[in-house]
Amino acid sequence: MFYVSILGLVYTAMQIPLAVYYLRARKRLMERYSLLHIDFYGDKIMSLLLGAGVGAAFGATRDLNKAYEESNVPKIHDFFDLSYVAAVFILIGCLGSAISSIFSSLALSKGE
Repeated sequence: MFYVSILGLVYTAMQIPLAVYYLRARKRLMERYSLLHIDFYGDKIMSLLLGAGVGAAFGATRDLNKAYEESNVPKIHDFFDLSYVAAVFILIGCLGSAISSIFSSLALSKGE
């Protein structure tokens, strides 16, 4: 979950300058058709990786809570419940990447 979220942050940080330039100039920084393919496949791969990270996060949190049900340490359940928050953020990233994947496939089909 940690490495998938770091990978998602790096991919987003690489996309932000290109998106800002496109919004300001109304044209792509590099007018190459291959850049559209990189966006298309990158969005697909990132949405799949983030989806796998979300599944792992929710599953691990549920299993750890169940494993420590009988423990007398009440704070450990609070700690495990906080990992649900991290999983929700990765879920939001997964949904954002899926939406970006739709937009990149539309751009690829237009050949912009």
